[in-house]
Amino acid sequence: EICSSVISNIQNREERALQMVQAIKNFIQDKGIFGLGFAGFLSIKGEPNLNQLWLWLLEKSQEVYMPRYSRENLRYEFAKIKNLNEDLVVGEFGILEPASSCEKCDKDLGLVVIPGIAFSEDG
Repeated sequence: EICSSVISNIQNREERALQMVQAIKNFIQDKGIFGLGFAGFLSIKGEPNLNQLWLWLLEKSQEVYMPRYSRENLRYEFAKIKNLNEDLVVGEFGILEPASSCEKCDKDLGLVVIPGIAFSEDG
């Protein structure tokens, strides 16, 4: 019974993540914000997996940026990815991030998507 509960919980999380991805896609299409550049964070354990969103944007030839830690500046900066499978490497803190060969973002972005488990109004 515990196993079926765990499996059900995982399936529910995956289904909710897909619903979130679809809602974000609808928002992008409804607002007509294609071409403005999109940034986001890759999900870590326990957060909604939004990879289907990033794949969809890349398939639509949209610019997608992910955070990369800069040892030089001691902070994160966004870098452009073109392929979710080829452009990401394990970064400074064990989290996937754009490889050093990916160009640094030098423009304002239209939308930043941050996966998470819970948020409050003040962050």
